[in-house]
Formats: sequence, structure tokens, C-alpha cells
Amino acid sequence: MTLTFLRAYPPAQPVPGSAYWLPFRGERMLVEQVAGADFKLIEGEEEIRTLLQPETVLYLGNLNGRPCMACEVKQEIVLTEGWHELTQRMLFGRIDEQFVSLIGYAIQMLRWQVTGRYCPVCAHQTENITGTWGRICPNCGYTRYPPVTPAILVLIHDGSRMLLTHKPGWGKRYSCIAGFVEPGETLEECVR
Repeated sequence: MTLTFLRAYPPAQPVPGSAYWLPFRGERMLVEQVAGADFKLIEGEEEIRTLLQPETVLYLGNLNGRPCMACEVKQEIVLTEGWHELTQRMLFGRIDEQFVSLIGYAIQMLRWQVTGRYCPVCAHQTENITGTWGRICPNCGYTRYPPVTPAILVLIHDGSRMLLTHKPGWGKRYSCIAGFVEPGETLEECVR
């Protein structure tokens, strides 16, 4: 079954009822273990908010009609039995593939809440722009939106052989060629 995600923008509010929760402690997301080594998003109603005790909850939109809520939780929160905290990378191949982009979106929007809080021009606290994730400075009028960082991901192969990269700190992990696009650089130049 294909999941359909419909984004929501502030000040939209979710309908009451069960929601998908995407809680993070730093770079790690809290998920529920299902069978074996597989995981799923935490689901529930207001009791989940009570367990997580988040300061701020972001309503991201609806996934097949069910609200999706992202939040940061404190380190001292005791995890419910069956809950685990894993990085986004650790979840690849261990959670339904259709949730991966939603998890990435949640990470970006939570990060934006921190990095977009103050104006980079005059350091004044910014305010929400209704109907968007944008922020505006009431002092100087500077407007900002969540950053878009174009990147490439390329699989270079020769028959059944593939070129993979590795870097210190990855342990036994390898990756296909990837990189961020520099300003003024084409996608093809980035691959080279």
C-alpha cells in the first residue's frame, strides 16, 4: 500500500485522535520495535504526549489521514518498554521504507526550529510567517525559509561490480558516491 503524505504549515492544527509520533533525543529517533530487528513509528493519542513530555510539538501533516507529530524530548525521559532510540542511518532497512522521507522531513523541520529562531542580519528573534515554515524578522524585515541543500547520490557500476566509498568513523559501512552541490556547481560537476 502506498502512503500519501499531505504537508501542513503553521498555524494548522491536527484533528484529535491517533497520530504518528516522531520524537527525537538529539540525533536519535525514538521508535517502537516490532518483530525481530524491525521498527515502526510510535503511534497513539494524547497519552504519547504525556509519556514524551515534549516542550514543543510540530504538526508536519497527515500520512494517509493520520496526523504526524515531530518533537524533541529530554534525555531524562524514561523509554517505554519496546521503545528504542536509533539514528536515521540505523533505521535504513529496519523500518518501512515509506517512512524514511517523513523521518528526514521531521529532522529538518526540528533543526529549522533551532537555526531559524534568530535573524542572521540583526540577531533579533524571528516570527512565523503564517501558512509556511518561513520566519521573518520584525526588526529588519529579513525573511528566511528552511534551507534546501541539493546533493547527489550516484551508483557507479561495471557489470556486477560497484564503486563504494568509506570514511573514518563509519565502521564497516560503505556508501555509493554522494556529496553536496556547491553554489554555482552543476549536478554533473558535483558527481565528477
